[in-house]
Amino acid sequence: MRGGHNIKSTAEKKLSGTSRADRDSDRMENHVDTLKNVPRPPEYFDADHRAKWNDICEKIIDMGALTSVDIDAVESYVKNWIISQTAWKDICENGQLLWIETRDGQKPITNPSLSQFNEAESNMKRLMNEFGMTPRARMGIKVTPKQVEKPGDNLFK
Repeated sequence: MRGGHNIKSTAEKKLSGTSRADRDSDRMENHVDTLKNVPRPPEYFDADHRAKWNDICEKIIDMGALTSVDIDAVESYVKNWIISQTAWKDICENGQLLWIETRDGQKPITNPSLSQFNEAESNMKRLMNEFGMTPRARMGIKVTPKQVEKPGDNLFK
């Protein structure tokens, strides 16, 4: 990846007047169109997966950040979200510790759902940062506000 931690998008460069076609024309962001509609979820998704798919895609589309090349990352996010929710339900029902029977009597073990939950949450956080879905990630993203039409704006057009 070019640039450092403070890399600017082409849109930001245009706003600040520092964009140059000879430097910016080959940037991938200029060749990938953002999606306007929620794409179809994978066929194997059940109702819970599809509901989360639609929810997360709508949010990313509203931010103007979802492209066709992001579909696999969204799929991964949804799968990890479902794993996280399932593991959390098990932790709530059975607790963080499970008691197992051994030769020496009952011994506590950590509920395996706890590690599944933590891993899924970690995976989701990485993907959330990529899509600007955390407060810290949003601090570094600059956007151009949408033009809101006021009633009567197009009366004389």
